[in-house]
Amino acid sequence: MKKIFNSILEFFIIILQGIMIGVMFVFCKIKFRVKLNKNGIELPKEPAIFLCNHQSNWDPIFFRVLMPRRVYFLAHDELFKNKFTAWCAKHLIDTVKRGASKNDIGAIRQLLELKKQCRNIGIFPEGGISFWCESSKVPENMAKLCKKLKMPIVLHQLNGASFYYPRYNDFKAKVRPIINRMRVITAEEVEAMSVEELTRIINECLYVNDFEMQKKRMVNLRRKHPAEKVERGLFCCPHCNEFGTLSTKDNVIKCSKCGFYNIVNRYELLESPNPNFAYYEDFIAWDRFQIDYLGEYLAKYKEMDKPILSTYSGICKYGNETDSYSHIEEQDACLEVFKSHLLLTIGLDVYNIPYSDVIYAYVEFRDTLEIKMANTKLRLRHEEGVVWSPYHFAKTINALKQIHNNANKIIGNDNANNKNND
Repeated sequence: MKKIFNSILEFFIIILQGIMIGVMFVFCKIKFRVKLNKNGIELPKEPAIFLCNHQSNWDPIFFRVLMPRRVYFLAHDELFKNKFTAWCAKHLIDTVKRGASKNDIGAIRQLLELKKQCRNIGIFPEGGISFWCESSKVPENMAKLCKKLKMPIVLHQLNGASFYYPRYNDFKAKVRPIINRMRVITAEEVEAMSVEELTRIINECLYVNDFEMQKKRMVNLRRKHPAEKVERGLFCCPHCNEFGTLSTKDNVIKCSKCGFYNIVNRYELLESPNPNFAYYEDFIAWDRFQIDYLGEYLAKYKEMDKPILSTYSGICKYGNETDSYSHIEEQDACLEVFKSHLLLTIGLDVYNIPYSDVIYAYVEFRDTLEIKMANTKLRLRHEEGVVWSPYHFAKTINALKQIHNNANKIIGNDNANNKNND
């Protein structure tokens, strides 16, 4: 009886999948006019690993409706936080839970099981969506995983989708995402390549800077209020070099300290009516300046007892690295960033977090700061009416961790030299 029920359920899922894929295909074609360019490159006959840069939450759906094969993608563990979304993710979108922890080997086991079942595997190797529509660097661990799986690799490059609903703006734009098939690497080639060479090829094929492409195409994005909320990511004025003085309204970015202002045009590029304020053509160039300046500022910062940044208030989830955020209770909190450590206050509890425990910090869900640590993790968002930049915090924390890493290397080298002299 159970076998008959399972057969009926499987048949029902196949029918439902066909209907959903048909609906999603029509929707994606009408709404986004999404397109796949094969560039004369045919898919390998055997199951393969599909790698692509990550630009939006729609990316797995674009692949699902455009690829002639079923591709099983690794997905964030929170997509499986309740039974309904977990069932939809597994049976309708073909996703595999990637795990809540960097040490979670469950996802690797599932990938090996998919290979055993002769399934195609899809991975967005950046791990998350970039803030400024530019691809992040793919780490060597991805090449090591591909060599472990011993399958052909199909490299795709997605561009245009990041402009639809970027992390720096709450208003959607008119875009046409295009997926370009870049290269197929056979299983024999994967085995013969070094990890470094394979990593280089993956990065070259997946790298996208949508602002550079926009300068060539000059597509009218037709976004309402294109500048609003950009201060989520732009935290430093290029004219007076002050932090936290920028504000936005409609299509204007201005500094309350020096009067600097720029206009975001319909192509999402920067214009300056005042030639004295003409610094950068796009947000990525501006961001590179502020990251470099932030590093110099932090290196010279001497006030060890004064916080560099403080959230003053916020709502956090703080728990063990292996816990899913969906199972961690929200609490009121305050995070202070010092030159030597982080100070997290949750109610009456105070946590002193050295930078040696911090792995990295990043922005999730547009306005949420996440910090991965050796044994714990933190998710922090601001309360309504209290605004601070999670992007500024993430870049500051990562820069301070790098400063401490460099200092420890120097100390280690000095100790080694002293021992050799002795």
